[in-house]
Amino acid sequence: MHETANLMDIALGYPQILAHFSEHSSQPMIAVEGNAFTVRHANAAFLHLCGATQSDLIGHPFAVACPECDANGCMSLLDRVYNTGIPEVLPEQLHRTAPSIYWSYAAWPILNGDNHPVGVMLQVTDSTEIALFREQSIKMNQSLLQAGIRQHEMVEASEVLNGRLQAALKEKDYFIAVLSHELRTPLAPVLIGATVLLEDHHQTPDARFITEMIHRNITLEAHLIDDLLDITRIEHGKLNLDRHPIDLRGIVERSVGMCADEIETCQLTVEVESTNAPQVVLADESRLLQVFTNLLRNATKFTPAGGNILIRSRREGATCTVEVIDDGEGIDPEFLPRIFSAFEQREKPHTRRRGLGLGLAICKVIVGLHEGTITARSKGKGRGATFIVTLPGATVAASSPGPEKPPAPVDPPVLKPLRILLVEDHADTARMMSRVLKNDGHAVQWAGDMADGLRLAAAHPFDLLLCDLGLPDGTGWDLMHALRAAGSALPGIVLSGYGQDQDLERSREAGFKAHLTKPVNLQTLREAIGSATA
Repeated sequence: MHETANLMDIALGYPQILAHFSEHSSQPMIAVEGNAFTVRHANAAFLHLCGATQSDLIGHPFAVACPECDANGCMSLLDRVYNTGIPEVLPEQLHRTAPSIYWSYAAWPILNGDNHPVGVMLQVTDSTEIALFREQSIKMNQSLLQAGIRQHEMVEASEVLNGRLQAALKEKDYFIAVLSHELRTPLAPVLIGATVLLEDHHQTPDARFITEMIHRNITLEAHLIDDLLDITRIEHGKLNLDRHPIDLRGIVERSVGMCADEIETCQLTVEVESTNAPQVVLADESRLLQVFTNLLRNATKFTPAGGNILIRSRREGATCTVEVIDDGEGIDPEFLPRIFSAFEQREKPHTRRRGLGLGLAICKVIVGLHEGTITARSKGKGRGATFIVTLPGATVAASSPGPEKPPAPVDPPVLKPLRILLVEDHADTARMMSRVLKNDGHAVQWAGDMADGLRLAAAHPFDLLLCDLGLPDGTGWDLMHALRAAGSALPGIVLSGYGQDQDLERSREAGFKAHLTKPVNLQTLREAIGSATA
């Protein structure tokens, strides 16, 4: 410390030594002397930052040579460091307006041989981008609060940019998780009820038509919620692929089958053209199917009744290409560059075709993870649109999935009668679940909270636990931990609106055999019950 102090003392007496000291720094630096803070030296980086020359600054008080906005705390910082001899850092101070420029300061005292401050060395950093980002984050938070979404307070202004960004992302993920749960929960009993009615082979044609419509739209709502969760997985780099050789022709045929109801409802004609040569790619079958169903549903949404959609697939050399071509409304050239951005929509607010704008963004990420590309073309409004997916071809043999057919009524699998403890606080869901399970031959007892579930588990023998996660007095994980602590080996299945990756992992760690996300497909539930109790 003493050697440094002498060096700085000498520096004030010999400007050439100070210049040598500061000019080696790429950071803007300026030295001021006395309690009037007279400028004695400024390095080239500082001159460049403030757009001044040495003659503009040297010999003038800092407040005159480099005036700051009224709200800037730089002069107070200089006072404190000069009087206390303690270095300080002052982040993100407004230096100038129109346009807004923010500076951050690091100040330390210049000491004489007696270790008394005789001046201050100031290092300046342009922190405009950080400060403007902070302002935008605050505005976003206020907007969410006005919409009724409770947000944690933003991190303190002194935290670094990365800390604030991580906190904001955590809050958004929490919001999406809660939102998906709140949306899924009321869908669950509706989907169960519709499935039960579809299993009734004695329905009239009109009743079956209405039931299929309900089932179709509830399933679509569940897909939209899945898209929200996929966006979160994408942002965290957790959208993983299970790749194996598949033939694109089979995926295209399945996507047409899965969209058959929408195509028929919209009175569209869909034609598939494909070469006979295999179009094998190394891909995740379910994710690639998600891409082409999204593209086909997008074309269906923007093609008027009586329109046409052409899906053309081929292999050219080492590349497989699929084109989805419609003669619908087309795309405005100004919108084309943003069409694969999340939360962007073609239509203005309140039009009937407005959506979340997630499907195409997810398609782009999935195709990118397959080392492929997806592009959009259109000659303008009213002239149709073409989406082109290219993927690297594979040379190995592939499985070729057949076309997806619309869901048809199926008889439930035969399961042995079980004694089931159902813990569910949503009354409609509990009633529908109990009815379905009893119709399948099971004995069901219902608990509305964790305490009641533990009481029933202690008083009666059960073969299986079906449990929601969000309970009034705890979680389904808490309930399973309590059962295990009491010595119970009761197998369990989670039925919850929470379906993020970390939720599934916690369910496995708690000891559940399966984690099913609401709204639950009854066929899937019955298969899970059979597997959990085998």
